Amino acid sequence: MQEEDATAGTDGLPIPECERRLAAGGVGILALAGVAAPVLRPVNFALHAGSIILRTGEGRILEAAQLGEPASFVLCEVDRFEHTGWSVVVTGKLRERSALEDLDALQEEEATAGTDGLPLPECERRLAAGGGGILALAGVAAPVLRPVNFALHAGSIILRTGEGRILEAAQLGEPASFVLCEVDRFEHTGWSVVVTGK
Repeated sequence: MQEEDATAGTDGLPIPECERRLAAGGVGILALAGVAAPVLRPVNFALHAGSIILRTGEGRILEAAQLGEPASFVLCEVDRFEHTGWSVVVTGKLRERSALEDLDALQEEEATAGTDGLPLPECERRLAAGGGGILALAGVAAPVLRPVNFALHAGSIILRTGEGRILEAAQLGEPASFVLCEVDRFEHTGWSVVVTGK
């Protein structure tokens, strides 16, 4: 992956606004450490007693929670054509909670309900439109998630960035994951395209 300035024109959201957006629940992206690059998964979530709660079955997310692995979570709304939007990134350690642990009030849906893979030509078509997405890089405590503007050129995702972690990763040829998605956080519908590379 090549890059250019991804942080131009960004402003931080105040903590109360971040909490308000998380409290609405919906769908976000969970990033876990992976062998080749960070693993990105869209997940349904709810905020309960200051914790982000995910419902999952057997698989990588449950395994990571049982091991108490560090993770990053991003909730965002991005207009990938206007290059505007917002994101809230939360980093911490996962832990397993049983369905009986004070979660009776939560009305969550299955994280994998209704998921279908997009055909490769459709993924390529959506990437070719360019716009904004989320880049995940390996981090010290957990994967680092950054909103980025991108374009597809000759089969490569091109990012624009200034100094910082993204430029450093590109110069070192570090593995990364990129997700392009459109999600209705409240209807729990949408799609995502995840690409892994260097």
